[in-house]
Amino acid sequence: MTGVTPDLRTCAIVGAGRLGSALAADLPDVGGPFGRGFDGAGYSVVILAVPDREIARAAEAIAPGPMVGHCSGATTLDALAPHEGFGLHPLMTFGGTATGRSPFEGAGAAIAGTTERALHTARVLATALGMEPFEIADEDRATYHAAASIASNFMVT
Repeated sequence: MTGVTPDLRTCAIVGAGRLGSALAADLPDVGGPFGRGFDGAGYSVVILAVPDREIARAAEAIAPGPMVGHCSGATTLDALAPHEGFGLHPLMTFGGTATGRSPFEGAGAAIAGTTERALHTARVLATALGMEPFEIADEDRATYHAAASIASNFMVT
């Protein structure tokens, strides 16, 4: 199943903040961004662009069937259970300023999946957004996110 490319027209985004809005703008065929309580009906892939503390709750609202992903750098894929899950973490911040080009273009994207198909979906989404995907293991997420946060914050200073 690794070679099966997800149909982005059956992909939905949950979360209307900066990240969810940017994803919806750069993936024009997707549905959303949808708000709290969205159940995923009619979609094969649902991306949760919600605060880390809301990921498990948002995943619980999704009816069985769609593959479910989150955009957290620190949260493991366990928060998405029992769904087939993936992680897609853009290695960047979102300031909300328009530059005329995709905010994702050229950025790194930490990806993971509970199955090969889920990992492939994360890779396809990252590539569609113009990002450079790299795999991160669940057990390495906390260290990865800490390092990314330190690097990002010290770059400003």
